[in-house]
Amino acid sequence: MKPTVEKDDHGEVVRSGIYTYGETVHIFVERKNYNGVFLPGYQKWESDYKPSSVGLKFIDHMVGNVGWNEMNTWVKWYEDVMGFVNFLSFDDKQIHTEYSALMSKVMTNGNFGTEVLANNMFREAFSFGDTGIGAALAMLIFISVVPIMFLNIRRMQRES
Repeated sequence: MKPTVEKDDHGEVVRSGIYTYGETVHIFVERKNYNGVFLPGYQKWESDYKPSSVGLKFIDHMVGNVGWNEMNTWVKWYEDVMGFVNFLSFDDKQIHTEYSALMSKVMTNGNFGTEVLANNMFREAFSFGDTGIGAALAMLIFISVVPIMFLNIRRMQRES
C-alpha cells in the first residue's frame, strides 16, 4: 500500500502497508503528528459495557498459517524485511505422531520476551517420544480451559 496522509483538526497520520502471504496486510501507522482519539474522523465514544478486567496487558505474538512448503520463504521474508528473528523452531522430527506432525517457527521483534506456552508444552511432551503424555496434557489443558470459556461467555452475556 502506498503511503497515504489523513488529516483532521487534531493533526495527521500516515498509513502504509505491506501485503504478505494469503490476504494478510501489515498496516503501519505513523502518529507522531496526531493528537486525536484514534485516527482522523474518529470521535470519542463511551460504552455502557464495562466488563471486568481479565488481566490481558499486551499481545506478544500472533499466529499466521502459510501454504505448504512456504514456511522458510516467509521466515526469511520476516527476517529480511521486518527485521524479525526466528528464535524458536519445531519440525516433524520433534513433534509428530504416527499420523500427523507439527512445524512451527516463532518469530520475534528481537526483544525475546515472547513465550508460546503451547509450543513449549508440545516440545516437552513429545521430545521423549511418548505421545501418550502429550495427548494427556492436551486433554488436561482442554478440560481446564472449556469451563473458563463458558464462564466468560456467560459473564459477557450478563453484562451486555
